[in-house]
Amino acid sequence: MSNREAINHLANRYGLSHDQPLPEPKVHEYAKKKRDRTVEINFLIDYKQVFYDLCSIRDKINNLAKQYNFMELLVEDDLLINYYQNKQFYEELLEPLLAGLFEEICFNQQIELYLIAKGAVAQWEKLLQKR
Repeated sequence: MSNREAINHLANRYGLSHDQPLPEPKVHEYAKKKRDRTVEINFLIDYKQVFYDLCSIRDKINNLAKQYNFMELLVEDDLLINYYQNKQFYEELLEPLLAGLFEEICFNQQIELYLIAKGAVAQWEKLLQKR
C-alpha cells in the first residue's frame, strides 16, 4: 500500500474527504464545559456567602435582643418584632441551605433556595443599615 492509499484509507476511516472542510476541533466543547464549571463554582461561592450572611443576620438579631433587660422594651423594637414574626421562615430556610452546601439536594433546588435566601438577606441588610 502506498502512502497516498494509506492516507486516503485513514481519512475515510475518520470521515474526512477532499470535498469537505475539516471538522471543528473538540477544544470548543472543552472550553464550554470549563466555562460552565466556572459558572457553577462561582454560584457555589455565592451560595455559601448567602448562607453565612443569613446566619450572621440571625446572630446580630439575637445579640440585639440580648441587649434588652425587659420584655416591655423588646416589644417596642420594630426590627426585632419583624424578625421574630418571621423567625420560623428564616430558621427553616437555613436547614435546606445547609443541605445544599453538602449537595444533598439537586442543583435546581439549590438555585431556588439561593434566590429566596438572597432576597431575605438583601431585605435584612437594608433594615439593619437603617438602624
